[in-house]
Amino acid sequence: MEFFESQSSAKRNSSIVLLIALLAFILGFLVLSWVVGSIANIIGFFVSDANTFVIKVALSGLLACVIIVGSFRRWQDVAAGGHQIAQRIGAEHIIRQSASRQDKALLNTVDEMAIAAGATTPDCYCMRNETAINAFVAGNKKNTALVVTQGALDKLSEAELRSVVAHEFGHITNNDLTINMRLLVVLGGLNALDESGTACYESIGKLGRKSHANSVDESVIGGMLLVITGTILCVLGSVFVFCGDILKSAYSRRRELLADAKSVQFTRDSWSLASALNKISVTDANRGLNSRYAGEIAHLCIDSPKTNFLFPKLLATHPETSKRINIIDQHFDIKHRNRQKIAKRKAAPASTTANAPAFKATVTPDTSPITNHRPISDFANELSIVFSLMIETAGYNEDNSRKTYENCIQCYTKQKLPMRSATEAGITEKFEAALDTLLQQPAAQRQALLDHVGEMMELDNIRTKDEKEMWQYINSRLNPAQNTADKAA
Repeated sequence: MEFFESQSSAKRNSSIVLLIALLAFILGFLVLSWVVGSIANIIGFFVSDANTFVIKVALSGLLACVIIVGSFRRWQDVAAGGHQIAQRIGAEHIIRQSASRQDKALLNTVDEMAIAAGATTPDCYCMRNETAINAFVAGNKKNTALVVTQGALDKLSEAELRSVVAHEFGHITNNDLTINMRLLVVLGGLNALDESGTACYESIGKLGRKSHANSVDESVIGGMLLVITGTILCVLGSVFVFCGDILKSAYSRRRELLADAKSVQFTRDSWSLASALNKISVTDANRGLNSRYAGEIAHLCIDSPKTNFLFPKLLATHPETSKRINIIDQHFDIKHRNRQKIAKRKAAPASTTANAPAFKATVTPDTSPITNHRPISDFANELSIVFSLMIETAGYNEDNSRKTYENCIQCYTKQKLPMRSATEAGITEKFEAALDTLLQQPAAQRQALLDHVGEMMELDNIRTKDEKEMWQYINSRLNPAQNTADKAA
């Protein structure tokens, strides 16, 4: 993963989102002013002696008060710091003196990442009742809390937990806490419009129960006013909250990618972060938190499976896990399958693995340095031909062949190249020409390519005669010196 390039891209995209958010809020308040003016004009049309200016001021003051009070209440929560947020969701404070071995390992990891990130060590909390893998940071610069679930401590390896903690430190060093808290304050004020509208509807029933026979008319008038006010507040609040959620989600998705890049920078270990994300998506059928505050902190977590029914992608607070893994490590799927196969072989009896053939080759080093070679990505067409025929020989079904081919070719180029077929006219000549071209590349590039071809052939754990013959031929063409040595021996 090119983490500096990824960070620059994520920061640039985040700035664009914030600029759009600013323009959207300005436009939103202009629309709000127009709505207030329209309501005042409508009232003035039906009530001839009504002062429209006073109505505009009153409505504007009402909306402003609602927004300010809502923002102030959320600001109080934010100002209290991460400790209050952690305690409110039921997380347990981890104290070093009484920590278990598992908790001490977490504290040591946090200390290590604080040094790597050049940041102050936050207090650690654990959500003991949560079996899903997750973590987040909350609070402000002076009062920061890092919260992990018990599932993260139980299911992640030491390296994977380190990468997750480094991801959270990425949020701290990227100043995401400050920006997220400010967004919470602003969105809290907008959300107060909707909450106030709902409160108006709830007050209608109370008003009816308290009214007496001689005040029925007053009750009807008061009810109508509450209905009108509640409707206006609910409509405006719903629109503003929906727009705010879109912008918050868009910003959050960019910052998650930035924190991923920071994690790789701090740990220099892209595999462990990708592996942790893969465990989150694969091992946890129920990836959500059980806390009743899960919705409020969803955008803070390293992963949030919560999706909106109508707009799942638009309101998603996190990018798709598969997309994040692919950005972190393009070869993760291949490496993961190989590690699984190696683990199975180690666990299997020696008699079943001792004589098992492997698609492995050792390319003879170049006798003289090649100074004018081009990067392997420049030979996308040649690679597509070799991979296509090799995968077709492996005997996968059509869907698996296409998916395997796409994953394979994406490791070398971003071009969208169609899969070739052995029945294609002239494909044999093109295959030979492709091998001739790839043969001109340095030994290191040919070694990496042959390793990749071998990995692809072993994916299904079935070694057919056709596969072996294809492997031997590709190996003999791309590694002629070693092939000659084998024959001489």
